[in-house]
Amino acid sequence: MKKYLKFAKNRAGFTLLEVLLVAIIVGVLAALVVPQFGGFIEKARVAEATGVIGAIKTAELAYKLNAGNYVACANEAAINTNLAVSIPIPAAPLWHYAVTAPSATQFIITATRQNNPVGIPWNTNTIVFTWNDATGGVWSGTHPYRPQ
Repeated sequence: MKKYLKFAKNRAGFTLLEVLLVAIIVGVLAALVVPQFGGFIEKARVAEATGVIGAIKTAELAYKLNAGNYVACANEAAINTNLAVSIPIPAAPLWHYAVTAPSATQFIITATRQNNPVGIPWNTNTIVFTWNDATGGVWSGTHPYRPQ
């Protein structure tokens, strides 16, 4: 027994087996956790788009108070000009926004996801907000994280 205790006292560091076991456990945990972060990032990007859609909706409602109807805007520059909304227009935007089908009682705002690497499942997916004066707003689109 004294021989064993003497060996344990002089032992410094870890064995190769212990290091490999810890590396395998960390690898398995990382493989389970890392894919979840992609979803969190995309949910934050969808929150950005829904915030911009909300600003466009508010601007459209204000425009109707002055003009009597809603206005179509084909892109971010037209939205900024016609509705006096300050949507940033970066060189590589994550979203493209458009307002279509305006009338005296309704409009549709579409946000289309852009600039994703090929193979990302939500590339070119859309978030659509349809406003009708009689029924209010309805969310739809093809993006998996869009508001319901």
